[in-house]
Amino acid sequence: MSLMEPMSQEAHSARISHMCIPSAASIFRAVVNHFNPKVESWRTVNHLSSLTEEQVLEVVKANYDTLTLKMHESLDQYERYSESPKHTSFFLKMVG
Repeated sequence: MSLMEPMSQEAHSARISHMCIPSAASIFRAVVNHFNPKVESWRTVNHLSSLTEEQVLEVVKANYDTLTLKMHESLDQYERYSESPKHTSFFLKMVG
């Protein structure tokens, strides 16, 4: 594929999803950080050592409305893929 050829839909989707991985990880971390104390509190109040899936789901449903996620800006923008990246000459000098 040359730089002038349009990127295929599959390559475009892969590039976008690759760019969003840090955002997905931060969203996952925010969800865990939000619900973990609520699950632990529910477990302590109910004097349980562990919870079933149904009990965890009950806590999540009861506290879902208090979850707020920060939207990341510019998720719709990405750097176009280049088969010849800007740093190629640097790395060629390093190994050459």
